[in-house]
Amino acid sequence: VMFLPEVIIRPVSVGVGYLRDLTLTCTVSSYPAVNKVTWYRNSRQVSASSSAVVMKTISAVTSRLTMKSVTHEVACGNYNCYSVNSQTAVVTVGSKAFLDTNATFVVEGDTLAIECRAVGCPPLSITWQFRKSVGESISIVRPAGDLDRQSQVTSSSKSILTFKNISHLRTGMYRCRSTNGIVNVGYSGFTMINVYYVSSFLVSSNVSVDEGASFQLSCIPQGNPLLSAVRWRKSSLMNLADEQQVTNNQRILVAISNDAVTLTVAQGITADSGWYLCQFPGVGSSVRSNRILVVFRGRPAGVDASSVGKQSINSRNFTLMWSVPFDGFSPILHYIIDYKEDGAA
Repeated sequence: VMFLPEVIIRPVSVGVGYLRDLTLTCTVSSYPAVNKVTWYRNSRQVSASSSAVVMKTISAVTSRLTMKSVTHEVACGNYNCYSVNSQTAVVTVGSKAFLDTNATFVVEGDTLAIECRAVGCPPLSITWQFRKSVGESISIVRPAGDLDRQSQVTSSSKSILTFKNISHLRTGMYRCRSTNGIVNVGYSGFTMINVYYVSSFLVSSNVSVDEGASFQLSCIPQGNPLLSAVRWRKSSLMNLADEQQVTNNQRILVAISNDAVTLTVAQGITADSGWYLCQFPGVGSSVRSNRILVVFRGRPAGVDASSVGKQSINSRNFTLMWSVPFDGFSPILHYIIDYKEDGAA
């Protein structure tokens, strides 16, 4: 007795983990038995290499559809076999999350955005997790301070975590978690966010040296500093507003030594005298050290002859006066006065 095909698919609904294997089985019963079973996904034929007939009798054919390491792009959808009027199986795929970076470095006060991408079907829910360091407990990232609700933008496939005026307290390891209720929960790898900051500086004492000698200043930033961002600055003795960044040249070397940033001046000259300080850049404002006074004791200038005058002249004595010359940043202890008689050679 002939009868029309009856199609049964098992399972009729299945959730498969991201990159896991998927297997569906279709049995077509009819008399006489059909010669071929064709699989469809969303009304489009599935590659023949993914399916195989595993059993055939006089009145039934069983076909198995196997897909390896499935993703949402190739597996999600409605499946049927042999006929568009057959029973339909619904396949959903669990989620997987991705971060685009392994480490991020930022200076306190900057704006930082971290993007998480997630894949899977049906639509996803994405949350962010944080831990201070490896081995410590994991907590949910919640809006507070530099992270407000408007800064955490989430769609069905992407979430952007934005910190405005980021605090150094945000230093730590972040990851995103995606789920759509199917089999497995997707976790991205952790990314390390390192927020550099300086709370204060330890600096050298004031320096007074002879002209031609060398000296070294040391600046040790406290906190979590990026030493390469620390700058030495110098202003003149008489005008603090006249401030310039110190750069390397044949006599001057700015270098990093262990946890300090040093400034070495060789064969110092009077022009090297001034006020020195360390600065760590920040957004809107920077952290500056106390000023260090550096004075080179140079050779004093000679007395300007045009400034010499005399008064209180009488037969036995007289008084000479002159303008005090530049002292070379060291007190003048005495003057030497030469004299000769009128007409003397």
